[in-house]
Amino acid sequence: MYNNRITSLGTPSTYRPFDKITREEASKILSRFARNVIGMEYKSEVSNEMCIFPDNTLISNDLLNDVFESCKMGLFRGGTDGFYPKGSLSKAQSIVVLVRMFDNQSYPESSNPRFQAYYERAYELGITKDRDLTNFDGYVTRYEIALMIYRFNIKYKLLKQTSDTIQAPIEFISILQETIATSDGLRKANASVKTEFLSNESFAASIFGDNYRIKKRKIDNYGVGNTNFIRFGDLYTANEKTFLGSTSFTVINGFIEEAYIRPTELGNKYYVIKPIPQSPYYSVEEKLAE
Repeated sequence: MYNNRITSLGTPSTYRPFDKITREEASKILSRFARNVIGMEYKSEVSNEMCIFPDNTLISNDLLNDVFESCKMGLFRGGTDGFYPKGSLSKAQSIVVLVRMFDNQSYPESSNPRFQAYYERAYELGITKDRDLTNFDGYVTRYEIALMIYRFNIKYKLLKQTSDTIQAPIEFISILQETIATSDGLRKANASVKTEFLSNESFAASIFGDNYRIKKRKIDNYGVGNTNFIRFGDLYTANEKTFLGSTSFTVINGFIEEAYIRPTELGNKYYVIKPIPQSPYYSVEEKLAE
């Protein structure tokens, strides 16, 4: 953040990481991140008058321009009485701003809670994995907002490589070709994975150009609901005529924790699928059985 001129505070301690962050402070960090790192510009449909709030006199002089810019870029808005610059930024508000930043647009706010559409988009993008909306009433610390934009920057660059918005894979596994690496003859890559397929009796999967059909054998559920389970299955050729091996997928809170695809009839190679920090992507790695 310091190197990108997002903050002028040069040490972690002077940054006051565990203080709550106010809306005016957040507008500085997020607008400068949007401008300096993402390259966002002012929105033509946002007039200067829309960004001059009734309580502008309460905004710190050194943050007044940041609040104005965050509004002109369409990231922050005010309420009927003003911007509430000294109010603490909530987790819901941080999600709203990050989604507006990612998609460069706003969403309807007529639902209950108002940020519902932003939350659904944030969950789709992997910005949050929290399914309990009551947790978003809490406030954000200066450390949390720093961590958010650090992770957001990684996800933004990864997800924006080929498209302006993330595209849900139309297949169970979609390998990102530009990430494929080979070591000792074994391949590894990042991939998007559509976990919804795991509820199907069978589905197709293409891994490094090899096409398979994965059939369900049984599912062991854990806890309440259907978001924690292990799915055991059989692996076949794409035409379903030849049995090749076994599969297992461990899912926690709706996300794959680890998975194994073992075409043992074809040799001693198998595939491991695990989550990586660049959520919502996974690593797909080819390994040799011992």
